[in-house]
Amino acid sequence: MGYGRTHFHFVIKCAPRYFVGNWLELEARLHLTPTRRDLLNRVAATFELNSENIVGWNKREINAIVVALFLVICLIDLELGDEYLIKENVSPELSSISSDVCGIDQQELTGLYTLIRSEIC
Repeated sequence: MGYGRTHFHFVIKCAPRYFVGNWLELEARLHLTPTRRDLLNRVAATFELNSENIVGWNKREINAIVVALFLVICLIDLELGDEYLIKENVSPELSSISSDVCGIDQQELTGLYTLIRSEIC
């Protein structure tokens, strides 16, 4: 599964309300505190994906977007970044969860993180 600029720009236009259930599942698996829940809405406040745009998307694809949004948040929230992005590599815990929920392995996830970081930073 390759990720390019088009994929990244599409990911950052997604409305958080369509991903809340998936986000809560990821949050639970990572044992994040409830105070972190507002991060998804704050980071994704201007996203514009609606129900017409995501017709036909499967759970694995939506989970991939949720994982990508989490990587964006890790770049913004230093505490989460320190915990889940270790020396520019994705933590084993996040990598394992990503592999389970959307089939993105550690190498692909690190590549996605590198792409997101290059676009944001």
